[in-house]
Amino acid sequence: IEQKQNDSAKLSEQERQVLSALKDGEKHVEKISEQIGKKAHEIKPILSVLEIKGLVARSGNVFGATGNYSEE
Repeated sequence: IEQKQNDSAKLSEQERQVLSALKDGEKHVEKISEQIGKKAHEIKPILSVLEIKGLVARSGNVFGATGNYSEE
């Protein structure tokens, strides 16, 4: 568990933007891309990394934050 916390502390600016877009609930990948001003194909790899880190959960093309990260 400590390793996940260390990994999440090292989020890129893009990863933070994606997580911020998910603060108010689950969203389709296209909606996330609109919200942060990037193309869907640009944020899919970011979402995959966040999913591996345990910070987002996926159901098809809908993603939601798991709540395992705080910006403190």
